[in-house]
Amino acid sequence: MEERLKIFVVEDSREAVESLEIISNVVEDDIQFVYHAMSIREALQEIPKKSFNVLVLDVTLPDGSGFDLLEQLGPISYPVVIMTGDDTSAIKAIRHQVFDYWVKPVNIDDLKQTYQKLNDYLFLNPMKGKLLVKHKGSSEIIQFKDILYVKAESNYARIVLNSGREILVVRTLKSIKESLPSHAFFRTHNSYIIATAAIKKFDSVHSKVELTKEVKIPVSRSRKKALIEVFSRIKG
Repeated sequence: MEERLKIFVVEDSREAVESLEIISNVVEDDIQFVYHAMSIREALQEIPKKSFNVLVLDVTLPDGSGFDLLEQLGPISYPVVIMTGDDTSAIKAIRHQVFDYWVKPVNIDDLKQTYQKLNDYLFLNPMKGKLLVKHKGSSEIIQFKDILYVKAESNYARIVLNSGREILVVRTLKSIKESLPSHAFFRTHNSYIIATAAIKKFDSVHSKVELTKEVKIPVSRSRKKALIEVFSRIKG
């Protein structure tokens, strides 16, 4: 996972978003606004297509409220920041368990505080994060800390949890890798991603890494050196 805030904004005012971008780039050096949707309908169409790690959502939209969008999205794995014009909506935002809220007009101090919390949440404590997947026709949230390894199976991926449970999802290994924190997961092979915390030992002769529960995962020649560095850091 690239360690920068990548924001998807849902706001019907272009001027408000432009102002938000300008102020944000003053208080946060490395920030990217991925997409700006102007309605619930547009957001529902574009959110599945974009790679982002924060959703910033206005309460008042042309085709409903921001809370309507949250209900239609269902379970989500990324933090949500609500923009509202009054404290009443802010209270509702808390009830919806959003990450944070801004009362308009948004000021620099509010942005600084929220961006610091987002950086801490997403990057300093990566194993607190979650992965959203589609499984058997429904959405499911998987905690990063519960993942042992992931195996590619054609256009699918098999996620194996520490509990032993296996979840087959319609998603490529590359897509999953982009959603995981790079310093907590390592791609050992074209077909495997492992949780680095689960590494027990590395057999460089046979090019295999052993995880907890005596699971052995192949390591490609091109990734051997990098894995040795990871293993040395863990066992430090």
